[in-house]
Amino acid sequence: MADVYPIGEVKIKPHEQSRLLLGSFTKDKSPTGFSVHVTPESEHDSVTSTIMSLDKKANAYNLIMNIENFGDKTVKAQVWPM
Repeated sequence: MADVYPIGEVKIKPHEQSRLLLGSFTKDKSPTGFSVHVTPESEHDSVTSTIMSLDKKANAYNLIMNIENFGDKTVKAQVWPM
């Protein structure tokens, strides 16, 4: 069953970036993936996202998504689990 709510939502001004903690995971419970929904629709490649893994300890780690807005309008980005 799909989740009803996004993991998080951020507003990103033009030429700025924002980070969002996706959660803490273990190797045996790794997420399948994430989907980013951007509104209003922006030009191709004006909003990008990357995922970083931090604080690796034993079998656990934190995932953080960095979302960057290269466009000329403020956008809202919602991050959903897959």
